[in-house]
Formats: sequence, structure tokens, C-alpha cells
Amino acid sequence: MQRFEASLLDAVANETTFWAGVLPDTALISYTIEPFLPTLATHRDSSIESAFPPAAALSLQPILLNIVWLFQDQDEEVLNAAKASVQRLAEVAKEMGVGEGVASYPNYALADTPLEEMYGENVPRLRALKRLVDPDGVMNLAGGFKF
Repeated sequence: MQRFEASLLDAVANETTFWAGVLPDTALISYTIEPFLPTLATHRDSSIESAFPPAAALSLQPILLNIVWLFQDQDEEVLNAAKASVQRLAEVAKEMGVGEGVASYPNYALADTPLEEMYGENVPRLRALKRLVDPDGVMNLAGGFKF
């Protein structure tokens, strides 16, 4: 299993401390570090394409940022904090050389995360598949990422 680098773990700790001191007292922030085995994608038949991870060789090490808050008037402040924290951790990962080819994990991604950040070069194929199986856009009525 690949290891998280100490500097990335330090960055997560720093983000936790920083945002806990900045966010309103009615908000709670936590980070969950979830290393996946590097063999995650090796079980699948290599002749069958997969939407995620966008490349079978991509090793996933997701970090879940979870912020809960009580009041609607805090929405913008908290969402901006979440975006800033995700951006900061992505910068740290890239500075360490582990951010190249990183994909945002769809289950943890913010609602406005670009599809390309999650599915890479698979986006055009996924859009074509969506047009084929959902030509009337029924699934656009549900939540989730829109192809």
C-alpha cells in the first residue's frame, strides 16, 4: 500500500487547526484520510474501460473533507472554506510530486467540481453514453454530477 507522505498529513492537520479557528462556532470540520490499496483497479478486466478511476494505474488516496454547520446564512462562508481547503491540499500534493494525475474522488467531490477533475479523458465517452441511455435527460432531474 502506498503511504501518505508526512508533509501531506501535516498539511491536513494544519488545515484542520486553521479552519477550526476561522469557521463559526456553530460549524464542525473534520478530515478523513482514506488510503486505498494500489491494487484497487487491478481486479477489473483491462480490456473493459472504466469511468473511474480515469486511469487504472492511478493510485487513489482520497481525503474526505466534512464540514457541518447549523445556519443557512453560513452557507457561502462554509462552502468557500471547503473550496479553499481542497485547493490548498491539492497544491501541497502537487508540490510534493504526488498530485500529478490526481483525480477528485466523485463520492467526496464538491458539487461544482468539474467532471474532468474526476473522470479525466473519459468525460466525452461518458457524455456520449449518457446521450445513448438517457436521451430525454431524465437523470438530470436527480442530484449528482451532470454529464
